Amino acid sequence: MRGVIGILCASVLALGSAGCGGDDEEATAVPSACPVHDLGDEVVEFDVVLHVTQQHERIDAMVERFNRSQEQVRVNLETTDMTPADELLEARDGDDDGPALAVVVSEMVETLAADRAIVPIEPCIEADGFDLEPFLDDALLTGQIDGEQWAMPANLAARMYAYDRDAFSAAGLDPDRPPATLAELEAAAAALRAEAGFEKPIWWPTIADVMPFDAAPAEARRIGEALSRLGQGGYLMGEEEAHQLPVTPLAAGRVAIAFEPLSELAGLAAALAQGQAPGRHLAVAGMPGLDEAVTPVFAPATLVLSAVATPAQRAAAWRFVAWLQEPAQQAELHMATDSLPSRPDAADVPALQAYWDELPLLGQAWNAMLASHRAVAAGDIVPGQLGLMHDTLIDIAFEGAPPAERIEQALADLRAAGATFERDPHAYTVCLSRSTAAECSR
Repeated sequence: MRGVIGILCASVLALGSAGCGGDDEEATAVPSACPVHDLGDEVVEFDVVLHVTQQHERIDAMVERFNRSQEQVRVNLETTDMTPADELLEARDGDDDGPALAVVVSEMVETLAADRAIVPIEPCIEADGFDLEPFLDDALLTGQIDGEQWAMPANLAARMYAYDRDAFSAAGLDPDRPPATLAELEAAAAALRAEAGFEKPIWWPTIADVMPFDAAPAEARRIGEALSRLGQGGYLMGEEEAHQLPVTPLAAGRVAIAFEPLSELAGLAAALAQGQAPGRHLAVAGMPGLDEAVTPVFAPATLVLSAVATPAQRAAAWRFVAWLQEPAQQAELHMATDSLPSRPDAADVPALQAYWDELPLLGQAWNAMLASHRAVAAGDIVPGQLGLMHDTLIDIAFEGAPPAERIEQALADLRAAGATFERDPHAYTVCLSRSTAAECSR
C-alpha cells in the first residue's frame, strides 16, 4: 500500500540517516545493517516482547533451549499487558530502550513501518543467505510490504469449519464431501434442517472471515448475496442464542456446522481425545468460497525488528528468528499455540505426527489449509478492515440489510479508510483503538 519512498525512508531513518525530507529530494535505499556473521567476541543480549499467552511456559522453555544451544546470543523473553506494538512505539519515542524483537499481528506491520518503529527483516535474510524456498508463499506474504519482507510469521492462523459427520449422514449428505462453496453450504443447511432436525444448522461467529481481504467488488457483492440467503433462510444461529448454551453450539449438538478459530478447534479436538463426547464424529473442512474452498490465511504472530535496536542486536534477533523458523520449532510452536506451521516440511517432524494422531481434527485443519489457502500482503490490509466487514456482513445476514447496497457502502468506507491511513497512519491507528474504520475515515 505504501509508496516506495515511504518504505525507503523508514529504512534510512532507522539508521539515523538523512535524505527523506522534501518531495524534491531523491530517496536512496539504505538497508538496515545486519551483521549476522560478524557479531564480534562479546555476547549480544536483547529483549523479545510478546503478549501474555496461554502457553507462556512452553515458549519460555523454547527460549531457554535456544540460549543453551549457543554462546554468542542471549534472548530475554518479556511479556506485556500492553500490545507489543505499543512497546515498539514507546521505544521509538525514546521512552525506554525497548525490545529488539517483538511479536505482533500482521495487520500491525504496515502501521509500525509507517510509524518508523520497525525496519525490514529482509536485509538479515539476505545477509544470512537464509532459504525461503521451504515456506508457503502465502506465509511470507503476511509479512510483506510492496514485495519487501518486513516481518517473518511465527506461525499461521487459518479460518475453516468443523462439522458433524453423523448429522451429515442423517441428512443424506456425504460426510466425506463437505460443502466447498457457499451455494453448497446453503443446500447442506436446507438438508440438515429438513432431514436431520437442525432448525438453525450453522454457527458462524467470525462471519467476516469469508470475505477475502483483497476481494474485488463483484466478488464481495456475490458473497454478500450468499450470506443474505443464509440469513434470510434462518439457517444461522444468532450470537444471543449461542451464548445461552453452556458449551459451544457444535459441542452442544445444536448445530451441525461451526466456523471456529483454530483455538476452538483445538479445544474440540482435545475434548474428543479425552472421551468427553463419546459417539461424536467431527471433521474439519476449508472455508467455502464462491466457486471452491478458499481458506483465508493470516499471521496472528509475526516477528519484527525494532528500529532503535543496534545492528548487532538486530543480527542477534535474526538468529533467534531463523531458529524459530526451523521445522522442529515450527512444529513445537503449533503444539504450543494451536497456530499452523509456516512451512510444509514441519509436518514431517515425528512429534507433530504423534500430536495429530492424538488430535486428528488439527491434522485435518493442516490438510485443509494446504489444499486451499489465500493470503494478502501485510501492506495491502487496511487496519480495521476485518471489523468493518464483520459489521457489514452481520447487518446483511442477521438484520436483513440489502446486500448490494451494504457491500457498496462498506467498500466506499474501506477506500476512505485506506486513504486516511495513507495520509496519517499514526492518527488513524490511534483513532482505531477507540472507534471503527468507517468512523476514523470521516
